[in-house]
Formats: sequence, C-alpha cells, structure tokens
Amino acid sequence: MDVDEDNINSENLREDSIVQTDIENLPEDARMLAPIQSESPMFPELATTQPSSTSKSLAFNWHRRLGHVALTTLKKLSSIDIDTPSIDCEACIFAKSRKNPFKVRDPSTFATVKLQRIHSDLCHALIPSIGKSKYYVVFIDELARYCWVYTLRDKSAATLKQVFDQWCREAENQAGTRVQSFQTDGGGEYEREMKIVL
Repeated sequence: MDVDEDNINSENLREDSIVQTDIENLPEDARMLAPIQSESPMFPELATTQPSSTSKSLAFNWHRRLGHVALTTLKKLSSIDIDTPSIDCEACIFAKSRKNPFKVRDPSTFATVKLQRIHSDLCHALIPSIGKSKYYVVFIDELARYCWVYTLRDKSAATLKQVFDQWCREAENQAGTRVQSFQTDGGGEYEREMKIVL
C-alpha cells in the first residue's frame, strides 16, 4: 500500500485516529502519560492537550516522565514553561538519602601505639591454596593497618592457637612492644584453647 506523504498532516492524523479520549476524564496517573501541548516544529501532531494549570504539577509530571530528571534540566527544555523553584519528589528524596552503617566511634578510643589493638578473623578460602589450606586467619594492627595473613588446613582452635602464638612472637619482635588487646567477631573458632590466651 502506497502512502501519499504530501496529503498527511496533523489534522488528518487527529481525525482518523482510532482511539479518541477525553484527557480531562482520565485519572491523574493516566494523564501523566498523555502527550501535552508542544511548540516543537518537528512533531506538531503530538500537541493534543493543554498543560496543567499549575507550573508545579507540570514540572512534577515531566520530572516523573523523564525518569526523575533534575529541575535544572527541565528548565532547559524550551517547550515547557516552568517557573517553580523546586520539585518535592518523595522517591528522589529517599534515593538520595544515606544512612551510616555503624555508630561512629569516639576518636579517643583509637589505637595510639603499635599493637595496642589487633583485629582478627578466620575466613574460608573459596579456592584451596597450593599447600591445600582451606582457611586463612587475618591479624590487622588498628594503628598502622598492617595486615598479616596465615593459611590454615583446618579451623580447629588448636591450629588457630598455634598460628596465633607464632604471629604474636613475630609481631612483638618486629614492633618492640606487646599486644595489648585482641578484637574478634566472637566466632566459635576463638573458643577452647584460644580462650586462655584471650
């Protein structure tokens, strides 16, 4: 079927359209999706309804239509007359909010000398090491953030105590001071033999 492009104009498209809807009788959410009056010379046939009476609701509707775009971007669009100073969008407020994951610690409790506070955890390796070790233990000095990693064949308390004793001797020799406190996540791997040390 051949179409004569010279005979197509916006009046013919509006008269021959299959769906004719009274925009004013639509619910608010459906009205948001309806095309609004545009001064665009490229698509005059899209201009079917008048914009909302208040600039604020017009700005909010376009803000939602364009994927929660910023108000400054909306004001750059020449076909939309927006004079509202802000858009109160609950979804944008929630998306921009941040929450601190942990309570902020008092800076006076931070370590001030090497080996004052050591953090430790035992982890399961996803891939066994060359020596067939399936676990590793981490010791981190809070002040220097220096990290020691030791591999373990099993996570028994006896094995962990042996590695802890070895690490403790090496770290205290290197730092020239003793370990003052030891902080863990409270896992069961630090029970039994390690309880005496801790």
